[in-house]
Amino acid sequence: MHAARDVASVVLSDLPVALVRRADPALQGRPVAVARGATVVAVSAEAHAEGVGPGTPVSRARHRAVVRPLDPEAVARVRAEVGAVLNRYTPRVESAGGGAWYLDLSGTRRYFRKPPVDLLSEASLVLREELRLPTRAAMSSGKAVARMTAALGDERVTRILPGAEPSFVRGFPVSVLPGLGAVQRSRLERLGLYRLGDLATVPLPRLEGVFGASGRLWGQWSRGLDPRPVAGWAEEADIDQWYLSLPLSPQEQSLTAAGPALLGAAERLGRALRDRAERAGRLRLTVVHRDGVERARSARLEPTDRDFELFEAASALLRAIWERRVAVRRVTVAVSERISGGQGELFPADARMDRLLRGLDAVRDRFGAYAVQWGRRLDGGT
Repeated sequence: MHAARDVASVVLSDLPVALVRRADPALQGRPVAVARGATVVAVSAEAHAEGVGPGTPVSRARHRAVVRPLDPEAVARVRAEVGAVLNRYTPRVESAGGGAWYLDLSGTRRYFRKPPVDLLSEASLVLREELRLPTRAAMSSGKAVARMTAALGDERVTRILPGAEPSFVRGFPVSVLPGLGAVQRSRLERLGLYRLGDLATVPLPRLEGVFGASGRLWGQWSRGLDPRPVAGWAEEADIDQWYLSLPLSPQEQSLTAAGPALLGAAERLGRALRDRAERAGRLRLTVVHRDGVERARSARLEPTDRDFELFEAASALLRAIWERRVAVRRVTVAVSERISGGQGELFPADARMDRLLRGLDAVRDRFGAYAVQWGRRLDGGT
């Protein structure tokens, strides 16, 4: 029998809103919406009460809330800051996206001479006081229960004792399941499965038969089971660099409308490749629909680190798999094969483009990621 683990989750609620308020404390308590382009992507509780939510057009949100633009660089910086704080307590730290983090604190008592829950309380306090970020945290024997508990909790750290997980989460609404979309939630509720206790009564094979692999995971989590390991922060940082997830709003449900987000991903990947003196040899693109169906395709490339070549390759893959009429929830773009050596070494005739990209990199380093933008991106409204 395996020893019980001490796995914690830290949830930074509405992180883009928290960053806006950290920069402008006068916005505390006021309705705040954060937008990417013409669409709201995050809101405060006050804005939600005013009828503003993710997907609301900025033109309408401005009448009910203070609207601020999303700052991807600020989000990236705070991710690094949070990772550095959590790494003070354990090397096993994983960023789960959406402002959620996991920590494996098993065995830390021998080093710190403190119970793991005390370490979690200390880490949460540091995030609130040093980084000025609203933080909720919980500890359990697995990732999912800890995250769901933290998402529904308050600033107090919650500890779920080993063996108590099924009874503790029984009353949780199914909406708290990590990664559950609105369509999937609606399907669960149509089956009379409103709470995790309801879900736990359904045999795992039946859930898997109806909802695929996700259904089996939901069934396990509703029973308090989650043996997944916590990845290390260094590993996670490297994965994130080559794997970009792009949530699409209701206004981006076409190949043309999704273009600006895809170009932004190509720019980030191109910059990462140039910084490492590497080139992309293969690109993989995955589309996740609102009903949970996924489509993926990859393509081998002429090795490149250039933004527009990556963008054109990603666009071709998207055209090839954008075939269903169901709305798209997320597109992920990944460099699945990298080759050492800068492109300019192989194609000296195109050195002008390489110099241009390096010049743009330098300008963005000094003045910000959006100091210089391609005309195609501006035309897309982002």
